[in-house]
Amino acid sequence: MKRMKSKIAASISAVALLTVAFAPSAAFADDNFNKTGNTAISFTGTAAENGGLVLDEVPSFDFGSTSLGSAQLTATSSTPFKVTDIRGSEVGYSITAKATDLKSTTNKTLPTQQFLVSTASANGLVGLSDVNIFEISNTVLTSNGDPIGDTTAGTSKAVLTMATNGVKAEAYTGTINYTLAEDIVNP
Repeated sequence: MKRMKSKIAASISAVALLTVAFAPSAAFADDNFNKTGNTAISFTGTAAENGGLVLDEVPSFDFGSTSLGSAQLTATSSTPFKVTDIRGSEVGYSITAKATDLKSTTNKTLPTQQFLVSTASANGLVGLSDVNIFEISNTVLTSNGDPIGDTTAGTSKAVLTMATNGVKAEAYTGTINYTLAEDIVNP
């Protein structure tokens, strides 16, 4: 009986020893086949905060310096229209523009008759030609809903027509207010 007890004790000890001896090796094997990585993402911009449609960039026009008596001036913008659209729909949008009076530093108003804007179509954006935006808001660019993501229009040009009388030898500045609007969809 004593011998049997010592065999049982030896067997239990051997099982316990083997369990301890091979346990780290099982954990080590898992470490070789299973790893954990990290994932990170950072979004920038304002599209998500504004319903997914943002007017990012707009044209400005510098007509430079010219002599008195010029009735018409032209300028090409170096900055095209840029729109971000991440709405996930095929609803189009349009951009309207309205130019204010051009005023000098002495508060003289340039006798403007027309401020025409033409934008070249590109990347699914449809530019309109010879649109008068002087003191009236008119559509200068449209989209049919196809362009998704960041979309840039073609070059924009402007023609400023003014009366030749009443122009003073001064520098004049004004603003153009652009508005991006989602097209209305009828159910």
